[in-house]
Amino acid sequence: MRKFLKNVITFAVVALCFFGSVACGGSLQDYTGDEHTHVYDRLIDTKEPTCTEYGEITFSCDCGENYSVRLAPIGHDYKSGVIAPDCIAQGYTVHTCTRCGDSYTDNYLPALGHDYQIEVAAPTCTEQGYTIYTCSRCEDSYVADYSDSLGHDYLSQITAPDCTEEGFTVFTCTRCGDGYTDNYLPALGHDYKDKTTAPTCTEQGYTIYTCSRCEDSYAADYINSLGHDYLSQITAPTCTEGGFTVFTCTRCGDSYTADYTDALGHDYSERISEPTCTENGFSTYTCVRCGDSYNEIIAALGHDYGEWTIDGAYAYAKEIGGTVYLYDQSVGRAGAVCSRCGEEIYTEEYNHDIISTELPTAYKDGEMVVYYYFDIYLVAKATIPIILIK
Repeated sequence: MRKFLKNVITFAVVALCFFGSVACGGSLQDYTGDEHTHVYDRLIDTKEPTCTEYGEITFSCDCGENYSVRLAPIGHDYKSGVIAPDCIAQGYTVHTCTRCGDSYTDNYLPALGHDYQIEVAAPTCTEQGYTIYTCSRCEDSYVADYSDSLGHDYLSQITAPDCTEEGFTVFTCTRCGDGYTDNYLPALGHDYKDKTTAPTCTEQGYTIYTCSRCEDSYAADYINSLGHDYLSQITAPTCTEGGFTVFTCTRCGDSYTADYTDALGHDYSERISEPTCTENGFSTYTCVRCGDSYNEIIAALGHDYGEWTIDGAYAYAKEIGGTVYLYDQSVGRAGAVCSRCGEEIYTEEYNHDIISTELPTAYKDGEMVVYYYFDIYLVAKATIPIILIK
């Protein structure tokens, strides 16, 4: 506003300078003579214009005469603000002057009304039911649609009394779990049945009392153990096993062994089966107490052959054209007889040491040598006369 006023004053001063001075009486012309010419060069009062009111600037001359310039209203400078409608109030636009604060409203919009969301609280055994209505925009809420509480729906569970604990009934609501206990009954007490265990050789006897209802039990009426009643059974020693005595209790079967004796050892008698030339003999040793036996082998004796004898050996020769030739011959065989078993053995026929049928030298001596073998062994040697046939 001050900037605007400054601009107006500057314009007024320039205008005065341009148009010249104004003569007394309001004439804008120069006068001669004694007449005074006004010069308005002093600003003495300023009234600023408003949005709706005129302003005024007053200048003064040295003579005391004043001159005023009227300033037109500057008008409103409105800025708009929109107010949106809500659930209960209408919406509108507010226009407000930035200089003087003058305002007006327009562009009205109707209120939206509430948008209620429903939340139902079901009735319980002890509390009534209801519905909560809550606006989704402004959170305004109210409660309505009440319903009565349901009351409890009790289910009973009976606990029977036992020997040591009282009985009772528990009532529990099927909906909310509320419960209470009633209908108490006294404990029954124990109903004991007895079972007697007789004493044994090592354990004492006693009676167990057991309740027929709860199986509680206790033991009483103890009787001392009987001790063992041993009966002895003697096992005599044998050739290989020691002897001992087994003591066995006639009541419980418990046993132990004592009174050990050494084994007797074998008492062998000997029976000999003689060996032969080809079969082994053996000695049989038999225990006269237990019959245990074992054999010891006696090696076979083998044959005992006497002197070997030659049987059926001969040789004949002829002279032909001044040369002597072997004409006929047989070396026969050598034989021997076992002196123990009488078995006879004979050799196969073997060639003598004359290889050729020609007898250039041997005939001169009138004999030939023959060797006899049994298996691979030389068993006999014979000199056979060679008989010359005419």
